[in-house]
Amino acid sequence: MTSGNGSTGIAILWPAGMVFLCAEAGGYLMPLLLGPVAATYGIGEAAAGLVMAMQLGAFAIAAISFSPWLATLSPRRGAGLGLAGIVVGDLLSAMQPAVWSLVVGRLFAGLGEGIAAAVATAVIARTADPDRAFARVFIAVVLMSLAFFLLLPGVMTGQDARLLFLGMAALPLLALLAIASLADNVEDARSELSSARGGSLSLRAASLCAAIALFSVSANSYWVYLERIATNIGMTPAAYGRAFAIASICALTGPLAAERLGTRAGRLPPLALACVLLAGGGWIATHAATHLALVFGITISSAALLFGMPYLLGLAAEVDPTGRVAGASRGFNNIGSALAPALAGVVLGLTGAYTSIGWSAVVAATASLALILGCARTAQRNTG
Repeated sequence: MTSGNGSTGIAILWPAGMVFLCAEAGGYLMPLLLGPVAATYGIGEAAAGLVMAMQLGAFAIAAISFSPWLATLSPRRGAGLGLAGIVVGDLLSAMQPAVWSLVVGRLFAGLGEGIAAAVATAVIARTADPDRAFARVFIAVVLMSLAFFLLLPGVMTGQDARLLFLGMAALPLLALLAIASLADNVEDARSELSSARGGSLSLRAASLCAAIALFSVSANSYWVYLERIATNIGMTPAAYGRAFAIASICALTGPLAAERLGTRAGRLPPLALACVLLAGGGWIATHAATHLALVFGITISSAALLFGMPYLLGLAAEVDPTGRVAGASRGFNNIGSALAPALAGVVLGLTGAYTSIGWSAVVAATASLALILGCARTAQRNTG
């Protein structure tokens, strides 16, 4: 798989990006699925949330467990396996309105998403300029999420959740057509380069994966309580729906800025800025007393997340050019996403104040930055 020039990079990026989007779609659809799933399968919202948490856990386990084979596994076969898992999981979920089919289906979908995300991330990590490549992919992710949030709520009102699962199964089938463009083997030179760095790989990899998990904790700590925070300052559902849509659109500035900047200033300054903005945005959102302050906090936090992630994954590509660390990091990102509401709930239970969740976001972002600084100082930088 060659990636030394721009045209080859584009040829690699679009099929890998399609697989990446398929892996991310399930997570972005979860907020829209909660109510319909509870109604369709006859379970409470808490139980529906638990099923979705199981899907996130399956994603994390699959991405981390699959990552050691990414240095030698055929990207085409790996992506095909992941997409097949997603299709099987969605079809099982839609098979009948029974709890067992929902649980088994979401576990299969989570495993497929984790494998697909690990493979796609590893492929993108092998491009000539992974930071910019990941920024472009995250631009596509934001646009996909905007399409979901703008189009699907009206379509799904009062509908059977199985219809959405059938629609979700169609997306990976389209992506299967794209993966024929992926190479059938992994570049030997990349494997050799990774082996040459093998002595210090594990420590740097562990630090970076922990940093990515903490980065995700900081970004998601207040998200599950956002509706309650908005209601407490007098926002109606229509008002905070518009606010979230505005914040999502403005968040596009994050990956757009990362794509334009690249690594001209290195990776440490953008990552430090991302952590500071992430902490500040979470703090402002949880301390907001006005509608404008809440929108501002959400926008800053969301843009910072999408600005920092391309650089984190680019650093993972520098730590291990075969993409194993980048692939595993997707699992740790999901671990952070799953831990965030639980940790926020503990903090809220101890303090009884949403503002305290903002401080936990600051602590998580600070710890993430400390690990990033330690990892980046020992990793070879790509300042191309």
